[in-house]
Amino acid sequence: MGDTTTARTEADAAQAAYRTRVRAASLAIVFGLAGVLAVTAILPTTHPVDRGGLLVTAALVVFAGVLWFGLVPKDAFGPGRILVAAAIAQGVMVLMLGFTSGVRSPYFPYYLLPVLVMILSGSPRQSVVLGALSAAGLLGIALSDPVRDDVARDLAVTRLFELATMTFFAATTAMATGATRAALAKRTETLATEREEAFQMAITDELTGLYNRHYLREELRRMSAHAGRRDRPFAVVSLDVDGLKKLNDTRGHQAGDDLLRGIGDALRAVLRGEDVAVRIGGDEFVVVLPDADRAEALKVAHRIRQRVAGLAEGAGISSGIAVWRRGLDPEDVLREADRDVYRAKAARSPVAD
Repeated sequence: MGDTTTARTEADAAQAAYRTRVRAASLAIVFGLAGVLAVTAILPTTHPVDRGGLLVTAALVVFAGVLWFGLVPKDAFGPGRILVAAAIAQGVMVLMLGFTSGVRSPYFPYYLLPVLVMILSGSPRQSVVLGALSAAGLLGIALSDPVRDDVARDLAVTRLFELATMTFFAATTAMATGATRAALAKRTETLATEREEAFQMAITDELTGLYNRHYLREELRRMSAHAGRRDRPFAVVSLDVDGLKKLNDTRGHQAGDDLLRGIGDALRAVLRGEDVAVRIGGDEFVVVLPDADRAEALKVAHRIRQRVAGLAEGAGISSGIAVWRRGLDPEDVLREADRDVYRAKAARSPVAD
């Protein structure tokens, strides 16, 4: 396909773009939270006991964010990357509750943020796992509280219900976003495949499977520009099938089609991977040889004729060669090769080896 992007590559690119957006959103959340905690700490109404805890938490959030986004490779942890990052953030939030009145902390809503972030993972299972870790951390804070009165107990239960509600919301939303992402990725791959197939059909000769005239024009322009940049020649070999009309008249068009398909197979067997074989139409073929001079093109033409000689009785190939030179239009190269093959046919023999 040359420059055509494969369907799988396009789907992977779409996933990579999504991960980039998730990374940007995560950066905004992490450093936004650190800023909010720091500002809250310096508000006049903030309790002096909580002020230090909030500042320490803000510093920990920044420190963890810098380590995570600066040192941890982007592909680390694979599909569990968001879960690992959220678990680290949840650990910092556990410390925040410990610094600011435990389950009574007025900053408890911040504790729910890592669970909420799990929506980005698209995984309900990972959301539930983080919710369970968050509940364990909250229970640990509650059990370590020296004041265990009825108010503290009921507040802890309320906090657990709030956490369970947020976990349920995150899990169900993650399920929806995950299914949507999977559907979009599948659709992207399908559309890319359909476009690739349509493009392939547009540039391929149906009978031989070689490229067609439309592709040749584009390839000659591309190769001419490439050769000009590298100051390297490329050769064009024009091929004309001898005896095709006689074969069609005596043995039928199916025999003629078999010969043309055999020529296509012969070209694929002889040519290098970077060479381009084209069926112009009817009994005309063209081969483009990158980084090749006339001597190399003559060798290729000889090998092609040898391959084709045994395909059908009385069938053969006449060939003509032209080599691109700086300042020469690619269409002129093709016309020069055509003139060469016509001279060979007029002489009733292939071009001299």
